Amino acid sequence: MNATQPGDAPEERSQDGEEEREVARARHRAASARWRRTPAGKAWRVRYDAEHREKRAEQRREYKQRPEVIEREARYRAEHREEILAQKREAERRRQARLAARERANAKKRERYRADPDPAKAKMRAWAEAHPDRVQQFKATSRERNREARNAREREQYAAEREKFLNYQRDYRARAENKERIAAQKRESERRRRAADREGYNAYQREYRAREKRRRELGLPPRPAHRSTSAEIATNEVAAFEFFTARRKAAQRRELCREGLEVHRAATAPRSEPSREAALREAADLVAAAEERARREEARFAAFMTGEEGATLREEVEMDNAARTYFGKAPYPDLHAEVRRRAKAALAGDLESGEGRGLAAGADEQAQRLRAERVRRLEEQERRAATGPLTSQPASGPVRALRNHPKGPAVT
Repeated sequence: MNATQPGDAPEERSQDGEEEREVARARHRAASARWRRTPAGKAWRVRYDAEHREKRAEQRREYKQRPEVIEREARYRAEHREEILAQKREAERRRQARLAARERANAKKRERYRADPDPAKAKMRAWAEAHPDRVQQFKATSRERNREARNAREREQYAAEREKFLNYQRDYRARAENKERIAAQKRESERRRRAADREGYNAYQREYRAREKRRRELGLPPRPAHRSTSAEIATNEVAAFEFFTARRKAAQRRELCREGLEVHRAATAPRSEPSREAALREAADLVAAAEERARREEARFAAFMTGEEGATLREEVEMDNAARTYFGKAPYPDLHAEVRRRAKAALAGDLESGEGRGLAAGADEQAQRLRAERVRRLEEQERRAATGPLTSQPASGPVRALRNHPKGPAVT
């Protein structure tokens, strides 16, 4: 029977093993610390910190938030207060010394630059050519950092020297070598604007064409190609004020009266124009053309509504009305009126796109031509019947009928 030695008890053996493991861990930590102080260990640490920057920052934040760390740092600051203050004073002294040395070096550089700036400029140009991406980055950062201040300075400078800037812009645009460049820039800007907002551009074009069509129907002149500048407007106002307020001599007044009399005689002189009865007959022909066009449009609308397209349109309106009710929107007040509105819009779109244009082209051209001509002639006849060439009475008779009718003269 084997005798158990006192040192071989289980508790003693486990305690000895724990001490051995603790010694081994301490030996491993010391070896790791020695390796981290070597060049290879330092390089590994730098590479690891760079690859795990966020992780290391989070670890440092968590470490500083531990209660024992906070308590230890507070106790250290309280016990070594004078030493910490002395270290801060020394750090501030070194910083001030660095700033003073930098200022002395910069002063020497400025003196050398003032004496001979060519070497410094050559060096800066060489660096900019070697690092174009860095130059662009510096410029972009500077523009973004100083955007508000630069805009404020430019606004103040423009307000103080507005006429100077305007004169410079006028001179620049007036030079022959800049006209083609400005035109090319405008074309490129217009192309980019159209590409960025194609729907808005098409809507603007449709509105412009509708406005020009209405202008031609009313017989109005086109818009002037030249828009007066603010300087020209001011000059014209001064000239008009001087003209109407100037004291004139008797000879000048007689000359003005003579010119006004010639204008009056030219306006009231008989001309080889059709009589009033002929003008009314042509107006009646215009009424007949407009009524014929309205009958054709009604017939086309009736054919559209009785066909397959009309049935499809009615079904779409009913489905849209049910969808509006389902989603909580107000239903259409009148389904029949909504169907007629959509049908008229569809027919108008077909006419604009070219479909059916041959049926209405002749009537449209005749109506526009006759309406513009009749308005002009009847207005002249009524003006000659008045006391003078300048009258401000509202239009009446056939002229009022021509103006008030939406598509032609009304039957009087």
